[in-house]
Order: sequence, then C-alpha cells, then structure tokens
Amino acid sequence: MAAALPQELVDLILGELQTDEFDFLGRHTIARCGLVCRNWLPLSRTHLFAHVILNDRSIKKLLSVVAASSFPILTFIRAVTLTVNAAQYKAFKTVFHQLGSLPQATTLRTSNLFTFAENSDFLSTHFPHISVLVFRHKDAPFLEVLNAASPFPSFKSLCLESVGFPPLPHESLASEPRIPPHWDSLTLGFMTHRDIENLFEALLSLDTIPILSSLSIYSRKPKKHVDRLGSHLPPDFLEENAFEFLQGYLCHIGSRLRHLKLESENAHSYIALPALEHNTGLESLALQFNYGPGTDILPTLLRVLSHLHAPRLSTVTVDVVSHVHPTIVPEEWHALDRALADECFEGLRTFTMRTPWAELEEELPGHMPLSRARGILRVQARARW
Repeated sequence: MAAALPQELVDLILGELQTDEFDFLGRHTIARCGLVCRNWLPLSRTHLFAHVILNDRSIKKLLSVVAASSFPILTFIRAVTLTVNAAQYKAFKTVFHQLGSLPQATTLRTSNLFTFAENSDFLSTHFPHISVLVFRHKDAPFLEVLNAASPFPSFKSLCLESVGFPPLPHESLASEPRIPPHWDSLTLGFMTHRDIENLFEALLSLDTIPILSSLSIYSRKPKKHVDRLGSHLPPDFLEENAFEFLQGYLCHIGSRLRHLKLESENAHSYIALPALEHNTGLESLALQFNYGPGTDILPTLLRVLSHLHAPRLSTVTVDVVSHVHPTIVPEEWHALDRALADECFEGLRTFTMRTPWAELEEELPGHMPLSRARGILRVQARARW
C-alpha cells in the first residue's frame, strides 16, 4: 500500500517529520520510515542526514556509514553543527581528510568560536559552499567573528545566537579585519540591549562599513533591568538611550536595507526606531512581540508605521507570542487600519497578523474594513508559545 502512494504524498509525510539535529526520537522515526518500503528509503535518508553533528567521535561513525551505504550520503548533508574543542581538532582533521569535502553543505554552526577561527582555513576547504555561519559563544570579540567568516568564499549570512559582545577596545581598531565580500545578512538572536549596541558600535568603527540588505534582531530584556555587566538600568533605559549605534547603522545603510525583522520581549523597546525613516528601500518588515501582562502592542505598532517611508514595502508581518489574553479595543484597530490606508503604504500587498487567540482572529477583519477591502489583510493562527 505504501509503495503505491504518489511521491508527492511521501514527500509531505516525511516533510512533517523534519527535526533538528538534537531531536533523537524524531530522527529515529525518520530512520524507521526508510524501512516501510523501497520507495521511502531515499527520501528518508535525505531528511535523516540533512543536518548532522560532527565531532571527533561522530565523524568516525559517519565515515563508516558512508563506506557501507549505497546512497551518496555526503550529498544529503545541508547543515553541520561542529562540537569539537581545541584538544580534539587534530584527531578530527585527520579523519576529516579521509571523509573529503561536503559539497552540498551550506550552513555551519559552532559554539566554540576561537577554535573555529583557528581552523577556519581548513574548514573552508572542506566546506566550500558554506553561505550561512551560526555562532554561539559567551563572549565573542567582534574582530574574531569577522576573521572566522572571511575564509569562506560563498559566505553571505551571519547568525549570532546568545552571543555576548564586550566593548571594542579602541586600540584594536588599528587592525582592520577582513570583511567578507559577499556578506549581506545579519541575524542577532536572543541578545541583550547592551551587546547589540556594542556590536553596532564596532561595525560603525570600521574603515569600510559593511552594507547589509537583511537584518534580523531579537533583543531580550535583562532580568530586573540588569545588563550582562551587572550595572542597573533605569526602567526607561530604552527610551532614553534609543539605541544610538543601531540607529546610526540604520541611517548609514539607508535605502540599501531591504528586509528587516525586529523581535522583542518588551513592546516599549527598540522596535519603534525613528531611524527607520531612512530605510526607504524596505521591501519586507516583520515584527514579533513576545510579551506578558500589561503590554499593549498597538501603540508601538502605530509608532513604527509613523516612521516608515518605504514605497517598495510590500509585506508587513506582525507575530504575537503570548499566554496573556489580549484586550481588544476596536478604536485602536481602527487607527491601525487608517494608518495602513496612508499613501505611503499604497504598495503594500499583505499585512499579516499572526495571533494565538481565536477571538482576535475572528474579530480583526471587522475592525479593519479598509485593509480587508484592499485585500491585504491576513489573520493567521499560531501557537501561544
């Protein structure tokens, strides 16, 4: 029976089982799918080996699997997570030479930046088509990050997750880093306000400032307004400081920024940046609010729209992640509807609101008749967390 299913349905079934590299139960399920019938085996192997974890032990297992398999396993690998420490790299490289290069891998992740940087020339040879680098590191000097990325000829996108950036020592600026020539995308995930500012201060300090067309920033709120250095921040810190260096960078790149995503745990944070008025070339804007009791996103959303002057803006997505039931105030939604009807948003094709609350999903079209009449309003359900 399974062998008679159209290949498109098999693709959908196994696609629903896609997991990350640490979901061992899910990966076991995908592996078992390969035993259902002969037609399911190739696709199950494609999903199973799409993302692998490599260290001095797992690479030996991968080498034995490659040698025993009738499938071209190495061509299935699209993303690799390296968990190799400095003491293991010599043995790791010896085995890797036997394995050869991974020509289809485009994403490389690591939580050991310094060891990665020391071996980046070797890694760029064996991962020739890496376009996305993902770093997780407690404290990562900015120059070290750029130097680690520069040997990869196809590198375009940098993702920094929970990375701490110490202030850049002024004397280190005398050594200009190697700027990857094709770098055009930066994602900052779950970083403090201070670390974000330190990063953009470092960017603006370069003789040649990279021009990025895509930015995605998730700022987490330090507990009790305490930043990573331990200094206490006033409750209105975000309003007073207004993210000087982030805004400075937005002003510098101006119309060359095409795609922007801002995510925050505090609706009164950096999301409504006045510097957005300089980003006239924006084509897509995504805002995600991860908020709790007493937070109203609509005033912030209206402030964001008041700063935008982007005639090419075609997509706006607002994602609400919350376990707190929202208070629906029709007048506020009417104000949002009128703001979207302004002539500066005449090129807007879709305004998507993703919400975990069925009531909002049902009532929103009635509160935004102008957007509904234009056919731009989309309301989608999502999980609360």
